Amino acid sequence: MTSLALALMLLFAPLPMPQADLSALFESGKQWTPWLEAVDAQQATWKQVTSQVNPPPALVERLRKAGTDLKILVVAEPACSDSVQSVPHIAKLAELAGVPLRIIAKTAAGPVYATHKGPEGQELTPTIVLLRGGKDAGAWIERPEALATWYRANRSSIERGELLQRKTSWYQWDRGASSMNEVVALAEKR
Repeated sequence: MTSLALALMLLFAPLPMPQADLSALFESGKQWTPWLEAVDAQQATWKQVTSQVNPPPALVERLRKAGTDLKILVVAEPACSDSVQSVPHIAKLAELAGVPLRIIAKTAAGPVYATHKGPEGQELTPTIVLLRGGKDAGAWIERPEALATWYRANRSSIERGELLQRKTSWYQWDRGASSMNEVVALAEKR
């Protein structure tokens, strides 16, 4: 490798991203109720899903035990079909378990997306980041694993409208159970 090539490679190499101040990002977020009241897309769906949320007491207790020093930072968008189906369940679960939760918009989530992207490098919503002592303790991204696996396997063979309808039907059948269980399991990993 020539000196010029080496110099150019070093000049244009990506710089390491400093650890984001996720605590400040958390503090800038909105609490669930004010965020929900400000939703400007899919209002009827947000209200419908929120009205049906009922986390199992055993799951609430598991999060309470795992959540001593835990905070939940959610990146969500009102128009996102995955956010509307998962975030209300996580918000209620966190509330009942006494775990603080804040929501930020995708436009403010650059530091989150520096380390948490989808399987193909996408910046997805919802992204749910668990914080312990202000530090990143892991993230749950976009949708439950069973649905994500099915979606990736079928997205090129099923027409988009039907794919969305089937995804929505799955969420209605699941009633947030998979999202809540996966987030609690992540919180229990410490």
